[in-house]
This record gives sequence, structure tokens and C-alpha cells, in this order.
Amino acid sequence: MGNSSINQKEGIIRYSTVNDLEEILIWLKKQDQNGTTETFFVNRKLIIESHNNKELLVYIDPVTNRPIAYQLDALISPGILEVRADKRGQGIGKKLVEYRIKEARENDRCLLQIQCKPQSSIPFWEHMGFCLYGNENYAFKLLEKKLVLPINGTPCQLNISFYPEERIWEKHTDPIKVFTPLAVKIPDDGVYLSDRVAFFYIKKHFDNDLVTSIIIDDQQLYLDKAKYDQAKVLGIKKDGDAYYIDKINLKSQTKTQRTI
Repeated sequence: MGNSSINQKEGIIRYSTVNDLEEILIWLKKQDQNGTTETFFVNRKLIIESHNNKELLVYIDPVTNRPIAYQLDALISPGILEVRADKRGQGIGKKLVEYRIKEARENDRCLLQIQCKPQSSIPFWEHMGFCLYGNENYAFKLLEKKLVLPINGTPCQLNISFYPEERIWEKHTDPIKVFTPLAVKIPDDGVYLSDRVAFFYIKKHFDNDLVTSIIIDDQQLYLDKAKYDQAKVLGIKKDGDAYYIDKINLKSQTKTQRTI
């Protein structure tokens, strides 16, 4: 990942060198001294740490061959995105975000998370497909994924629902989200989905565990907490606070022991 790079018409996106880091710290300090708004000199230790971990992404100006923007934390946790003050408004931040999204897809990530700081950045992040949540301008984006349906599979009806924990003892609890993707079933193998099913469980909105229901052709396959080992065996995976399903495994199928 550290050697990854991409050519852009306006510049080059790659991981930082020692010279890049020094240049960024210089213009960050100047901006701070000049009273530039929306600059992150105060977070220089995080920037240095990101560089040392070979995770600091930079945008190199094609004219000066110097870094004029950077991004850290890969959009998988609240991080920092900054473009040098005199280069803002030219779409450079968008290119860095697009690069990070492409990178996340290549790494098969499901969930991106950020904090919109300063608050004036909210319209930008919303334009990039992020959704706000919480009281501190946090935002998330679920990455969709197209999947291949086997040609030898039999079409089936699939219903995947996510519930609050009350569903375990209260049958009439309404689902938080319901998915009905196209799916085909191969006996003694699994149920293949046309699209990844992904759900971001916002813990600040719910005080308890998430319950997942899987129904295939009107038969309840699973109805219990998403965090249980049996859910993992069936193919319920986790990325941060997001749960997602690409395939439902039937080889080691066992009904949930809980009667609900």
C-alpha cells in the first residue's frame, strides 16, 4: 500500500516521503501564524504519526513537485483532510477522497467513517455521499458491492432484516432496516446475493445489541444477535460498526437454538 500511486491531470496522489512531511509542516505552521481558518497545525503530532506509519496520503502539485494536500486515517475512522489554503476550491480534496474510496474498495472495506471538522466541511462530505449522525458532526458511508450470481443456482426469496434487541422477547418489534436482494440457492453450499447487504449500527442511537433475521423461501434460518458465533458461521461479517453479508453459508447450517 505504501508504494501505491495514481497520476492525475492536476498532480500525483501517493504516500508521503520525509521531504513531503517537512513541507507540509512548514506550510501548516505558516497558516497557523497567519490566522488561516480551517488548518490543522495543532494536530501535527497525528500527521507525523501517520507518516511514520506509512499511512499519510499526499497530493503533489505538478508544477512545484511539492505536497499541497494530505489525508490521514484512510476514511475508516475520524481523520484529517486538508488542502493548502491557496489551493482550495480546485477539487483537490475531492480527488483525495475518491482515491481513498477506491483504496477501500480494493481492500474490500464496507464502512467509511469521518468527523466533519470544521463544520463548514459538511456540504463537501455530503456531496461525497456521506451521511451525518450523532451530535458532533460524524458521518458514514457504506460501500456497495455488486456480486456474481452462480448460473447453476436456483432463484429464491431472501429477506434479511435488522432489529433492535427487543425483537428477542417482543415478536412485534418493527425492523430498523429490511433487505430483499436477488438471490440464488445452491443446496449444501449457500445462498448467493446479487448485491452486498450492509447495515451501519449507530450505537449512539441504540442502547443494545443488534438482532439479525434471515428468511429464505419463508423459512426462518436465523433470528438472533448479529454478534454471535453462529451468525459469523452463516456469513454475517463485521467492519467497524457495520454488519454485512455477501453470501449465506449453508454447509454448516444449524438453526438458532433460541425460539423467538
